Amino acid sequence: MTSLGEFTPLSSVARGLLKQTHMKLFRWLIEVLKRFNQKGEEGVVMAEQGTGYRMDKLIQELTVDEGRKAFPYKDTKGIWTIGVGHNLEANGLPPHILLALLQRVGLSDAEMDELLGHDIETIAVPALNVVFPEWGSETLERQEVLLNMAFNMGATVFATFKKFWAALRRGDHPDAAVEMMDSTWSGQVGVRADRLRARMVEG
Repeated sequence: MTSLGEFTPLSSVARGLLKQTHMKLFRWLIEVLKRFNQKGEEGVVMAEQGTGYRMDKLIQELTVDEGRKAFPYKDTKGIWTIGVGHNLEANGLPPHILLALLQRVGLSDAEMDELLGHDIETIAVPALNVVFPEWGSETLERQEVLLNMAFNMGATVFATFKKFWAALRRGDHPDAAVEMMDSTWSGQVGVRADRLRARMVEG
């Protein structure tokens, strides 16, 4: 019997499998860093008008809507994700957060907040700038509604809401709210859509 102070030598097969696992992990870590650096180089383009959205409120709201997990997991689409809806495959991780993840095998609330704030500024804001550059002229409540939706959908899907954008451009917020609900998205997110619709109407 092997004592606690002894180790059974690994077979050549086991050593080979362990080496392959380490190499896969190493390549994954390099890819995660590479994707984050690529995102960082793109920079953040601010809206044409001044914006005043409340980051703390958005973080709280998106945490409720998206959920929060300190460990990597696969979402409903099979995409590796962490924190509050952070897509690891598309966006990677900043080096200091990646290091924290490896050291503790999980992220702290402060690190997840930091990551979410970064995603809002580098994903949701640029998405709005693409599909509705004048979003900064909306009220604070409506700006945050648009950011929430942009974070959830991304620019490509959000851009397909043609009647919604047309209603916003003519200042018809009740009609924009109707168009929000007349979508596949509203059925997918349920009460989230109901809450955002009400805020769009009330402003």
